[in-house]
This record gives sequence, C-alpha cells and structure tokens, in this order.
Amino acid sequence: MKRSFWENLVVGAIILVLFQTVVDDVASLAEWPWSIRRILLYLGFLFDLFFTIEFLVRLYLAYVNGEAKEYFFRGYGWIDLIASIPLLLFSSGPVIYGLLAGGVPVFGLGRSLNLLKTVKIVRVTRILRVLRLLKVVRQLKQTNSVMAQRHVGKIATSVLTTCILVFSVGSFLLQSISGTSFEQMYWDSVDSTSDALSKTSPTDLISTVQTVARVLPSLLKVKVEGKDIFLRYDSYYLATRFGPYDYFYDQRGSIELYFDYRPLTRLQAEQSLLVFLIVVSVLLVLLLYYAPHFAITVTDPLYVMLKGFKEPSYNLEVKIPPHLKEDEVFRLAEQYNEEYLPLKQRNLSMGEGETSDLKWEAVSELFKKG
Repeated sequence: MKRSFWENLVVGAIILVLFQTVVDDVASLAEWPWSIRRILLYLGFLFDLFFTIEFLVRLYLAYVNGEAKEYFFRGYGWIDLIASIPLLLFSSGPVIYGLLAGGVPVFGLGRSLNLLKTVKIVRVTRILRVLRLLKVVRQLKQTNSVMAQRHVGKIATSVLTTCILVFSVGSFLLQSISGTSFEQMYWDSVDSTSDALSKTSPTDLISTVQTVARVLPSLLKVKVEGKDIFLRYDSYYLATRFGPYDYFYDQRGSIELYFDYRPLTRLQAEQSLLVFLIVVSVLLVLLLYYAPHFAITVTDPLYVMLKGFKEPSYNLEVKIPPHLKEDEVFRLAEQYNEEYLPLKQRNLSMGEGETSDLKWEAVSELFKKG
C-alpha cells in the first residue's frame, strides 16, 4: 500500500506541475497581476523541490539495492534528473532566492543568463514522467501487454525527448547565430536608448525622454538624481502589475532607466507553450494511434498463439489481415493456424494429454528471452 500511495502521489504531483507550468506561461502572456504570478513561482519551486527529493530518494534506494544503473537508464531515471535538479538550481531556486532576498531581480540584471529560457523549455520533460510510470498507458485497452507498454513507452520517450532537445538546442543556436532576432533588437534598443540619454544635456533631457518614450514602449521610467522625470504608468499599476523580474534596470551616471522586460517574457512563454503543445500532440498520436496499431499487429497475434500453446481447449485462429500477411508475426501466425492447431485438434480427439511435443514452459522461456 505504501508503494501504491507513493506512486499515486507522484502521478498527482506530475499532473499538477504540468498544469502549473501551462498556467504560468498563460499568466505571462496575459500579463496577470504580480500577486498571482508570484504564487505560481512559489508553486513551481515547491514542485521542483519535491521532484528533486523524489529523484534523490529513488536513486539512493536503487543504489542500496545495487540497481542504480538499472534505474537510471532502463528505469528512466535520467528523465527524473532532467526534470528536477537543473530546474531547481538554475530556474525556480534562484528566482525564489531573489524574492526572499527582498525582490532583487537576480537574473534581470544579467543578459548572459538567457539559458533560463532553455531551462524553462526543458520543464516540459515532466510529461515524460507520466509515460514512465505507465499510469496513462494502462488506461488504454490496447496496451495491456507488458511488451506493448515497454515498446510504446520507449518509442514515445525517444521521440518526445528528441523533439524537446531539437527545439531547445535549435532555439539556442538560432539566438546565438542570428543577429536580427527579437531579443537582440530589444537589447539593441535598450543600449541605444541608455547611451543616447546619458549623452543628452540636462536642459534637453526631459524633451528627449518624451520623444524616446513615444517610439519605445518598453521604456517604463526615468529618474535623475532620485527624482522621476518620466513615468509611463501610475504607481499603483506598477506596484500591482510588475514584479522584480518584469523590468530591466540600467544606470548611466545620475540617470536611472527602467525597461519593460515583459515582451521577452511573453516570447519565452510562447515558445514554452509551443513545445508543450507539440509534446502533448505527439504523445496523443502515439497513444491513440500507434499503440492500438502495435497491439493489433504484434501483441494480439502473440497473445492468441501463447494462449493456444498454454490452454489445451483454446483453438482460436489468429486473424491475418491480407495486407499484413507478409509480416513476420503473421507468417508465424499462418504456421500456427495451418499446422499447430490441426495437430493440436488431432491430439485432443485421440485423447492424448499433451497437445504438442513443444511444452508451454519452453514457449514461455522463448518469449521471455525475446
């Protein structure tokens, strides 16, 4: 019961963290109030902490039992690793540290930490945990067999991991190679604005700021010697809609500039949701289309033949689709239908106890090795 409760707890946490991930991206796109988005950040940290502890406990127990290698590779422990420790150390952990430290935008001050975008995309690997636990797959009639679960699980894991890896690496490379990306244009505008205003004479500064603000919507606030000379929104709006990670701060001498960082956040959210949609779509195709196909063409014929070998009174023939008759499985099924079943029927009619010289134990061992 303890194992079942723990597994159910993990599955419930997986479903909740996927929901939290999607809602977090939707909140960024819709520019929800900071109070709500802050709660989502804390929830993300708690989920990352939970999955990190869960991975370490599983790895420790596997190590104690001498099964660490088995768990990490065949037990998909590497998925547990990707979906836990890196996220805690490089995404949710530093964000929560910044909030607890008084709202210091730890990553907002550094442009070289755009790796967080890739880390955020990698969060969708949590969906692979659902597949590893086989809680979803077992709900489908066509995948009751152990072989079907293992085969579909491995195919889905490989395909989805490849999709996530290609998108993440591709996004990172495009950002590094292309010099005309939206993100690069954003930072170019920030640099040019800061440089221009820092070189403007004090007498022309206010008019220059107003001119720049009309063509640059991301400019939020400008302060000179601690006094506001430009404010795009009122103080209440800034306090309720903006968090410490929603703006970029730059200081040039006595001039302090605040830029709206949310356009980049929305871009990251769009990419994350796109990857999530791709992963879910591929998973549904594999579970709803490929899994039944694999069952009909592989596991169902094997099930009929295995049952025929094991039960003396079972004489059901394997149905062979005409367009699949050249498949190895159905060629074997043809031999079963045309040679084994008649022999079995003759043995039964003669009253012999054994249905064939081929014992069930030998057949079962053969399939176990396969």
